[in-house]
Amino acid sequence: MPIFDSSPLIKTQNSIISFESVDSFAKIPLILYPRLKTPQPYCHTGHGNSFAAGADLNWLEERSNTPPAENIEIMKNYYNYFTGLTTLSIPTIAAINGPAVGAGFCVSMFCDIRITSADSKLGANFVKLGINPGMGGTFTMPLKVPSQVAWELLLTGKIMSGKEAKEKGIVLSCMESRDQVLPEALSLASSIVSGSPLGRSLMGNDIWSYVARSVA
Repeated sequence: MPIFDSSPLIKTQNSIISFESVDSFAKIPLILYPRLKTPQPYCHTGHGNSFAAGADLNWLEERSNTPPAENIEIMKNYYNYFTGLTTLSIPTIAAINGPAVGAGFCVSMFCDIRITSADSKLGANFVKLGINPGMGGTFTMPLKVPSQVAWELLLTGKIMSGKEAKEKGIVLSCMESRDQVLPEALSLASSIVSGSPLGRSLMGNDIWSYVARSVA
């Protein structure tokens, strides 16, 4: 049962998301998915004690030295790695085993299900940095969490505990400790596997097709 779990291939290798790190992040499921005989859940977790602490602001600042036309292509590629998670036709689970802030938090929102720990910190702090929310935050958050919660998080840049994220409906489960997060995600993935692969695939297509139409 090829559930992608703690292999280094699918872990965020450092807490800062840069163009170099996203290449391994999102190409892995896109490469492995066609090789599977039946579609299986994909679990993504962080390396060490952090899920993803945000984008590499130094890398983003370097974009000011790049011609606009080139920047457009660079950023398209950058975002496509993550938005590609929504095209897999397989269930995706974010095992948030530590801080998921800014771009890191938004990456988790591309996954279908999120599981975290009580002491993890989550939030979209873009407004505190004086920048527009990146990584599709203004797209995914209003669709995946209650509208008022999305507005609160985006307008205040509030950083929540995992417990508060569970109370607000942002994550499915909140575990007592970080080392329980991935096992819980894998347990859920095992439950999903017991269902029909075709049913899972069709359901995923239907849901994301609806999402796409709702913002068209």
